[in-house]
Amino acid sequence: MNSLRNRWIKYIYFGLVYLFSPVEIPAQLFYTAEKINQDSLSSVLQKLKGEPRILALNKLASSYSATQPELSLKYAREADNLLPKDAGNELFFKTRLTLGQSWMSLGSYNRAIVYLLDAYEAAIASGRLDWQYAAGKPIMLTYLYTRNYDIAERMLAEVMDFDHSRVPGNLLFEILISAAWANWSFLENYEKALNYQHICLSISDTFSIRRPNLALCLYQMAICQHNLKRYDSADIYFRKAEKIVEMSKISSLEQYHLYWVYNLSAQGKSGEALKMIQSLTEIMEARQHYAQAGTDYIAWGKILKEMNQPEESVSKFEKALELGQWVKANKALSLDSAHNMDYWYAPEQNTKNYIEEIGIRITRDAHFNLYQQYQKLKNLEKALHHHVRFEEEKSSLVKLERNKMLMEADTRYQTQKKEQQIISLTQQNKIKEDKLRLRGLMLASLAGLLIVTGIITTLLIRHSFLKNINRSLVLEQKLLRSQMNPHFIFNTLSSIQFFILQEDPDKASRYLAKFSKLVRNILDNSLAESVTLSQEISTLENYLELQKIRYNETFDYLIQVDEGLEADDILIPPMLCQPFVENSIEHGFKYRENPGLVEIHVYRRENDLVIRIKDNGIGRSKAKEIESANNNDHRSLATNLISDRLKILNRKPGRKIRLEITDITNKSGIVEGTKVILVFSNEMKTLV
Repeated sequence: MNSLRNRWIKYIYFGLVYLFSPVEIPAQLFYTAEKINQDSLSSVLQKLKGEPRILALNKLASSYSATQPELSLKYAREADNLLPKDAGNELFFKTRLTLGQSWMSLGSYNRAIVYLLDAYEAAIASGRLDWQYAAGKPIMLTYLYTRNYDIAERMLAEVMDFDHSRVPGNLLFEILISAAWANWSFLENYEKALNYQHICLSISDTFSIRRPNLALCLYQMAICQHNLKRYDSADIYFRKAEKIVEMSKISSLEQYHLYWVYNLSAQGKSGEALKMIQSLTEIMEARQHYAQAGTDYIAWGKILKEMNQPEESVSKFEKALELGQWVKANKALSLDSAHNMDYWYAPEQNTKNYIEEIGIRITRDAHFNLYQQYQKLKNLEKALHHHVRFEEEKSSLVKLERNKMLMEADTRYQTQKKEQQIISLTQQNKIKEDKLRLRGLMLASLAGLLIVTGIITTLLIRHSFLKNINRSLVLEQKLLRSQMNPHFIFNTLSSIQFFILQEDPDKASRYLAKFSKLVRNILDNSLAESVTLSQEISTLENYLELQKIRYNETFDYLIQVDEGLEADDILIPPMLCQPFVENSIEHGFKYRENPGLVEIHVYRRENDLVIRIKDNGIGRSKAKEIESANNNDHRSLATNLISDRLKILNRKPGRKIRLEITDITNKSGIVEGTKVILVFSNEMKTLV
């Protein structure tokens, strides 16, 4: 695990170095396309075959990634389809990296991460640092954009623990200012960001740092101070930055004035704030940067609203509404496509969905403020109109938020899956190394004692054979659990979708909180061969609580653990009980009129551990008849996987897990429920 962690740390470090290396242009661009003659390359493409064709497709995909992402993906996928199985490491790296970046340009980060991690593995295998830089950059941004902040924060904290004295001053400045940006803009670690920024200022005392970069550092220090509610300190840094901007005649940093406006308002300096926001808005409108101008008009209107000037504020909110609708409709930040790129160490998403969301947010805020102001002006007809439109825009954001949650979960799952593959490959390599080492020992010993060596060789071969069988069983179990987790997550996410679509924010919020905890438990245990009985019971309780919320309390449950059982010491395979509880709820209670009840009882029976799951549902046969009558061909994939897992577990010597499923009938022979019994024989404390 240490080697895996070090590998991740190294690629984040190299990614930062690459991402923020010096560039001699007026502003640092993050989304840059390779400059090629697209028409010329397209015309000769049909004549190319094999590797030259793949390389040409990669170049075309890269050149279109920022302007025509759909076309970029088309070329990148064709290149990947043509990639031979025996492709060289360099060709494989370039093709997978290009395909990952093409998916990223479309905002499909859950798909992008699969190919980006493939490219990074190829870079590691090659030992090429420049490849590691190129793959590290989009991987880090992908984790930030999908709100997997815990992964990004953990890796960033570890990678920044290096010897600063070994890095040149200009490069160190750029690494630290970039790490500061990630901490304050995404992770809200303002004090940590300030620490990095202060080091940047001390570097500027020794090394010649470009004036725009130094101004940028001061602006961002001011933002951190403002967010920490240290408004006077923020004002000092804003003025220092502005002094550098005026002396050096720097352009394209005006957007930071909006934060200055907020700080002036917080200090009660409404007059200064009003003058500054008016100037800023005029600049952005002149540049036809409509997204920024719309945001500025919102701020302008709020200042006028605080100054009790409702009629004047209405005109600003109306202008913001017009600009927000333009951004939403055109999915562009401005008329000049160059402004759809982000400058100055603040890379943001350059995708249509992200830009559309900006437009929706501007439009939503404008409608809400207009509703408030028209209500204050006693114009109830217009107030009602804007309130209705505000609710419509808010609903649009809810739908976008649902997609973000799905992408966040899937990106995390794909990362977890890749880590498992890395562990598996590491284990395989270790086996190969062990075999080579043993072979060398046998050859060296053969010259001395043939008979003794023969005996030792026989024992070693037998040991290696049993070891490989055991490792094979472990890997099979991991594979089955990796199939089960997506199935379970899919079923649970459908409940989240239901509440969001029903616009029930209270239930959705509670459900999301419990669901996030449950998913974290599943992902944390996905590599574990066993969990404690208490952990399994806790997971079941959380799952049942989620289902009760989903089904409006139409069933109840009871979990009973006999006294004397040391639940924290007993180990069992994870996720064995949940599929049967799921079947009780999804099939046993689905067509039942009266409230359902799930009973889980954990107890000893001589030397065995027994888990009994009972429900008062309609029974398996009746459920199957109803499902068949409704033309529903659903089958319990999770239950089938559990059966497969039990077969694998029972191959181990001295281990036995028995499964019994029976219907519960009354004296008249009528089915009144289902009973599932799991019996763990012999050593309860060393089951797995």
